[in-house]
Amino acid sequence: MPLGEYKKEEIRTIAKSFGLESAEKPDSQDFYGGDYNELLNFEEKEGNIVDTKGKILGKHKGFWNYTIGQRKGLGVSASEALYVLELKKDTNEVVVGFADKTFNKSLIANNLNWVSIENLTDTRKAQAKIRSTQQPVDVTLIPYEDSVEVVFDDLQKSIAIGQSAVFYDGNIVLGGGIIDGVK
Repeated sequence: MPLGEYKKEEIRTIAKSFGLESAEKPDSQDFYGGDYNELLNFEEKEGNIVDTKGKILGKHKGFWNYTIGQRKGLGVSASEALYVLELKKDTNEVVVGFADKTFNKSLIANNLNWVSIENLTDTRKAQAKIRSTQQPVDVTLIPYEDSVEVVFDDLQKSIAIGQSAVFYDGNIVLGGGIIDGVK
């Protein structure tokens, strides 16, 4: 909830003065404390866990139980650790590979929303985040008609299609978009 100029401690003091139980409640990072599958309301749907060449390595009970970059709990073994590289909704496949396959140089973002500029019309140096807890990293933004290519100065691990990419110029938010592809 918006707190304006108040600090969290001040809000807790106000809540305590009104006798609200939430004044003593611990902070939460999650919006839901139960099993996330209850929220998805999906029936289990068996599919294949495959390598990058399509070889079947194992089975799963729904691609939605995996995340890009996931290493643990895959249920398949190999000569070295495997990571989730791609989730194929259309074929219900989870594509896995070794650590070296988790790095990418660029991404394509669409559904763009520019905040402090009207539109990106020219190639521009900037910073970007592809995870909420990540420190911004140096990038080059290359505009296309309805999308932008984000070329990272350094390889990035486990870029997840469907997640947000946010673009910065120092501490100013330029805008952002939804990751639609990786290169």
